[in-house]
Amino acid sequence: MQEKLTKLLKDRRMLGGLGAAILIIVIAVLIHGRTVNVLQNKYFEPKYEGIDTQGYITYKSRYQLYKSIGDILAKKAKLTEMETEAIVGDGSNTSYILDGDKVNDYLEEHYFDLSNTDKEHLSLFKRWASEITISVSVNGKETSTSGLKNGDKVTFEIKVAKDAEKKNPIRASKKTYKVSGLKERKTISLSSVYSNSNLKMKAEGVESKHKSENSIQFSYTGKQKLDLGDLDDSYDNKGYVNGNKVTVKASTLLKELRENNPDYKFTGSGNHTYTVSGLVDKSADYSKLVNYVDSEKKKEEDSKIVYSTSITKLGDLQKVYVGRDTYSDGNKYEAILVYTNSDSDSDEKTLYCKLDGLTFKNGKLQGADNYRMTSDGDVDDMLQLK
Repeated sequence: MQEKLTKLLKDRRMLGGLGAAILIIVIAVLIHGRTVNVLQNKYFEPKYEGIDTQGYITYKSRYQLYKSIGDILAKKAKLTEMETEAIVGDGSNTSYILDGDKVNDYLEEHYFDLSNTDKEHLSLFKRWASEITISVSVNGKETSTSGLKNGDKVTFEIKVAKDAEKKNPIRASKKTYKVSGLKERKTISLSSVYSNSNLKMKAEGVESKHKSENSIQFSYTGKQKLDLGDLDDSYDNKGYVNGNKVTVKASTLLKELRENNPDYKFTGSGNHTYTVSGLVDKSADYSKLVNYVDSEKKKEEDSKIVYSTSITKLGDLQKVYVGRDTYSDGNKYEAILVYTNSDSDSDEKTLYCKLDGLTFKNGKLQGADNYRMTSDGDVDDMLQLK
């Protein structure tokens, strides 16, 4: 008898425990049934555009997610069609839908036209929206969703405040999507970059050990419009003279090409050496500058007007200096011609005639169209021609 009673009690406890478990499951199902998982394909499915390694989630995809959340909340909160359109729209309001700004704007504009019930519905929408946050991670890290490549794993997570999970219409959920469909990048080898002299080097300025007086510039003339980034800066860090060798390292060139041309994939190895040429050197012909000064001197002598630092006081030409004209646009030069002072009574024994905006072509300095007389000249970094 005792054994039968014990068995009966055990069976009742088992049935009671089973009943409680069933009750919990039923409650969970009911709660689950009231919430919506917006990370289902019918509500949201991310689309990608761009080139492999530079892909991005389309704006339309993002709008779709926010619109789905907004439409569901609006329906549950019993907003009117006009209210839903103003607050949710096509989803392009994105975060403003969730942070309440659009609801606030609508209340401010229509406050006196709304019934108390309408205001309660809008307040309910705003409360539910404020309980939701959206986070996106790429390959497990919360980072920018641009610069995507095929195969990346993009995870969307919808979070709902813990104290609101049972009442908020949106279900806390998480889903990972695999990036695909991005266009493959075209591969360009360094040998093709160098071929047919596509990568050119040009030297500008005057021969000098001072880097301020000359510069190295690279340009690409191939079919693809490649951006060389800061390649110039990698070699524009010292003074040059004609005949110097400049070796472009493969690692340096690849770095600049990859950073500044994301549409292409660059491969290859091998350095390339250029020879510096085209700088103004001591063989430069400055006769046109002297002729210009002589003609200006004659004009002033003929005018009978003599100033204290007049060009008419120039005596014999002693020295000629040339340097870069840093105040002019483009590749221009300045020159300082040093003369004796023909006025024997003057304390200034030397006069300086400065010319700027000059050009250098076919070995000749030319283009002088104005001058400035001065009693001193800063020629420290300039190249002396005479």
